[in-house]
Amino acid sequence: MFPDQANEQHLNHVETLLFAGNQYLSIKESEETVRGNVASQSNRIWVRTLPQLKEGHTMQFFNKPVDKNHVSLTDLYGTTINSVLTSVATKANLTFGEISGQSWTIQREPGRWVGKVAETPRAETKSADRYVLHDFPRELPDKVVNHDDICCTWSGIKASWPMATDALTSPLNDMIVIFEDSKLKFYPFGQAPNNAPQLTLDLQPGEQLVMAQWATDHYVQEWIDKVGLYLSDDSMAYNH
Repeated sequence: MFPDQANEQHLNHVETLLFAGNQYLSIKESEETVRGNVASQSNRIWVRTLPQLKEGHTMQFFNKPVDKNHVSLTDLYGTTINSVLTSVATKANLTFGEISGQSWTIQREPGRWVGKVAETPRAETKSADRYVLHDFPRELPDKVVNHDDICCTWSGIKASWPMATDALTSPLNDMIVIFEDSKLKFYPFGQAPNNAPQLTLDLQPGEQLVMAQWATDHYVQEWIDKVGLYLSDDSMAYNH
């Protein structure tokens, strides 16, 4: 709890990482506040670049500040995307707001990353910030999601692993990772599905995929060294 003024208290501000790529990150923000005896909940969702994370971000959502430190769909695709956004808004039958392309996210669906565009309250309204996500009918460019290909169709993967909820394959097509029964199961590519995986990792409750990065050649040792450095006990204690 962070007291602000006598009649106002900030109860909680939470930022949740939804996607992390080489250049872009998707972040969900929520803020619960009390003004007098009235509690309110505000929610926003953004895509930011790594440098934008270093910039100051807006708090006090109820004051309707404009947060310029984000990447809009127009920034990514250019003004030609405006007609697509208009089409999405028309098909969505908007109930409370608008689709401007400023607020959007990168979301995981089985076997791939997809874009979702947010319907948000109009700037002139006094209602709390909130959003509803709608399908975005464009493929995400490589600079956003980098390697996002799987070896075969999702239906083909489900035929071999009926309990699978997601899958990843390496850029060299020598490894496939199956999400199944709250576990990550690693197989050499081409190994029969009824064989035991080479490695199985348990997922914690609520744990979700936010990044899929593959390393080859000398980058393998770099990942091992840097992960060991940043996730060491001493580093974690320092960061806290």
